[in-house]
Amino acid sequence: MFNDYDKMNEEEKNEVLSKVAHMYYNENKTQSEIADYFSTTRFKVSKWIQDARNKNIVEITVHTSNNRNTKLENIFKENFALQNVIILNNQYIPYEDTLRQLGKLGAEYLNRIITPDSIIGVLWGKTIYNIINQISANNSQFMNITALQIVGSVAKDNPILDSPELIKNLAAAYNGKYKFLLAPLYIENDYIREKIIDEPVIKDALEYGKKANIILTGIGGETCTSLYSNIWGKYMDKCDLENINAVGSIYGRIIDKDGSVCDIDINKKVVGIDMESILKVRYRIGIVVGKHKTDATIGALKGNLINTLITDTSMAISILKKCNIKFD
Repeated sequence: MFNDYDKMNEEEKNEVLSKVAHMYYNENKTQSEIADYFSTTRFKVSKWIQDARNKNIVEITVHTSNNRNTKLENIFKENFALQNVIILNNQYIPYEDTLRQLGKLGAEYLNRIITPDSIIGVLWGKTIYNIINQISANNSQFMNITALQIVGSVAKDNPILDSPELIKNLAAAYNGKYKFLLAPLYIENDYIREKIIDEPVIKDALEYGKKANIILTGIGGETCTSLYSNIWGKYMDKCDLENINAVGSIYGRIIDKDGSVCDIDINKKVVGIDMESILKVRYRIGIVVGKHKTDATIGALKGNLINTLITDTSMAISILKKCNIKFD
């Protein structure tokens, strides 16, 4: 009977298409199983399934996940030089849950862009910790990734939020390798810093860091309290941040409202790969929560210091308001 499909009238054809569509979409039958049932070919079944869609016998609706604010994402893409934007729709969600959900979105994004032999530079902080904590990967597929530090250790008061621990956990998630930069973030004495940077193990780590194709970074607000432990207080106290229009920090450097690295002493003390190399990295992913970081994030966007932004709705709205960009 079904070999005479082309001789059927329209109503009979629609009955066949409805039956095929029901088996394929509702009963989860394979095209081969349907072909056997109708004593026909898999090619013809594939054509029937397409005909059912063309005739609106089957209507497919894609429901966008409501945990992302796609409207704001599009506005950001239109107004900033960003490759990708992920904005969590976090209305009425407590801060800790926001961090976890943002971490989940960040982990999903990282899984999409990571490839075998990826070299991933990792900074520090709660947002990055939550991304790494949420990673679920096919370990056998990504065995050769390397996680590394692109600047020295910040000496966070909570070590699990600092780069050395984070790169170990990231490497473990992908069954990969990690590479420490065995130095502090800042070294005050210029002579000592230059000698340490010239040590083979440090020099090798810095050169390898320049090969990174992905960077995960947080962004520090005006006081930089989210990035710096009390150890660096004496450095920060020496900086007249207000008079240089400093708005926050990224990659261990203090930046101004336009995203330029401020010409101050502390920025010259950094042990890490240079900004020119950082700006060549294909994916510079900034993960940020907290409206007190609005100005710093705007600076990072203006300076093209990040080209992927992962944030929440309240932060996104704060940025748009500050930039006088309409979003209603």
